[in-house]
Amino acid sequence: LAQVTKSHPHRCEAGVGFRTIRNGTMKLSVISGVFALVQSEAVTPVQKVIQLMNGMLEKGKEEKHEEQVQFAAYKTWCDDTATEKTR
Repeated sequence: LAQVTKSHPHRCEAGVGFRTIRNGTMKLSVISGVFALVQSEAVTPVQKVIQLMNGMLEKGKEEKHEEQVQFAAYKTWCDDTATEKTR
């Protein structure tokens, strides 16, 4: 920072008061504290892995159901075709 002026010891030559800087630093500290609190409530890495695994489980169940439906239709077609050929 610039030098302190003699007429206003709490101000530097640039016109920025040390109190203003200190208040700004205090506000920044409070904001940082709130941000840290919010981060501590965020999802932990273990929770994220569990979420991903649950998502994979649901996706697997959906795909299994779709495959069962598709296979049932294919099996019906195979059975019908085999029955026609044996007549």
